[in-house]
Amino acid sequence: MPRSYYWLTTPDQTHKSFSIKWRKVNSESKTIAHGTFKDERTSLLNALFKKGSKKHSTTEAEFREIIRNLQSKERSERGEVPITEENALLLNTYIKKKYGTKFSDKRVKNVQGAIQESKRAVLAVGKLSLISSDVDEIMENVLSFSEGNHSIFNRYIYRLRGILKLNGLYERIEQLAVLPESPKEVTQINYRQLAVLATHIRSLGLQKIAKVSSETFIALIQFLFWSGLRIGEAVATNESYLEIDGRALKVDWQIDDLGRKRLPKYGKRRKTHIPKQGLPYFYTWISAPDRNQLDRKQATKKLREFCEQVFKDQLNHISLHGLRHSYAGVMLRHFEDANGRRFTLDDVADFLGDHPWTAKLYYAGFVPDKLTFERAMKITNVELS
Repeated sequence: MPRSYYWLTTPDQTHKSFSIKWRKVNSESKTIAHGTFKDERTSLLNALFKKGSKKHSTTEAEFREIIRNLQSKERSERGEVPITEENALLLNTYIKKKYGTKFSDKRVKNVQGAIQESKRAVLAVGKLSLISSDVDEIMENVLSFSEGNHSIFNRYIYRLRGILKLNGLYERIEQLAVLPESPKEVTQINYRQLAVLATHIRSLGLQKIAKVSSETFIALIQFLFWSGLRIGEAVATNESYLEIDGRALKVDWQIDDLGRKRLPKYGKRRKTHIPKQGLPYFYTWISAPDRNQLDRKQATKKLREFCEQVFKDQLNHISLHGLRHSYAGVMLRHFEDANGRRFTLDDVADFLGDHPWTAKLYYAGFVPDKLTFERAMKITNVELS
């Protein structure tokens, strides 16, 4: 069943009046219609505001009341029930802790959107209690609310898990299980293809690629493959970022397209695991005298051109960002930590500086079964060591 969303735009240099915008989406969250809501009351409120008979704050409050009435009417038409007082208390605690302090999650670009999705997740629970109701019944309600869409269902479940976590209800978190979802297809190459690609680029005999020497360009793509860094992070890295044991690389800064030094994406410093196979390319890259002359857009364009010349499969026609996907693939398929434990999707998310949900969505298909992983490790020990 389609669902409508409403939001308020207030007067500014462009808009001289208040207006209520709406967007209708289908079960796959794709927009099927949009527009501006108008009725006699909204017209009257704007007329009074323009005459100066109503203050800005009073007019805004009345418009927001209209939006609440519209939302309530639609929920009623869909047969939804209001959030219970108990669940509302959990939700408010979650919002306050996650988005309402200076320690709030800086990775969230659209805070209001995240809060609204959290509210919808709790709405999906219906009259059931997040604290005491049967978990299977909660999941049935959420699945029904999501109209059978696994992607939306999983997003709501992850929101509910976050709400339980920040309210200290740890024992119920893992009981809320997500549904299997087809992983997204991502462009990537493996380590053998990386070697073939480097050989092909050298065979072209080019002096310059994207304003740097061909050897600097090759060192860059090999370093990105083995580190999972974003291009801005690679430009900012230096020898001091490598940990003493040579297994971890600090990611403290990035250099943006304008040459400004900034915190990494989402404002999150991290450490990434760099296998010993990647260390020579790290040193080659940081010692390249012309690396700061790199034209990033041209580099991505040229890399894709080279891949198209070598590989038939379009999934191997990668950009510089596609090397991050390649890193995720090689870490999940071929490597384990110092204690012999296979790297997980959560590990890879930490290495890449991504949200765990993003890693699960993009890289779930990269996780091998036990026998496949054991075969991959044999290949790793023979061919990559």
